[in-house]
Amino acid sequence: PKLAEAILNVFVMIGVIFTMLVAAACVSSAVSHTVLSPMEDLLEIVHSTAIQIFDSVEQMAIYFVKDYSNQQWRQEIGLQDKDDHRSRFSREVELLAKVLKKLDLLTIIANAKRPVDEFEQLGNGPA
Repeated sequence: PKLAEAILNVFVMIGVIFTMLVAAACVSSAVSHTVLSPMEDLLEIVHSTAIQIFDSVEQMAIYFVKDYSNQQWRQEIGLQDKDDHRSRFSREVELLAKVLKKLDLLTIIANAKRPVDEFEQLGNGPA
């Protein structure tokens, strides 16, 4: 009787350990699906947007260098620059400034306190 009870206790412990492992895997999967997947999607969008911004800045820099070298060359030979290419460059800079302002606003919104944060702090206050 005691041997049978000991064997059953071992099987119960193995069953409990197996159940705990399966529960941990399920919780991990649920957290991954609920939190990490949307976060990865959001970071992918931010990454692609950042790539577009940096590509645009690089193109503007190349354009600015070419435009500046053309202006220098025209000044050397005495030609006046009839085309105003600077307006195109300034529009690009204004657009980039707007993007950076929006990113700054998003950062402020993300760091803002929420009512949930204040509620959590109430539980941690002095008793």
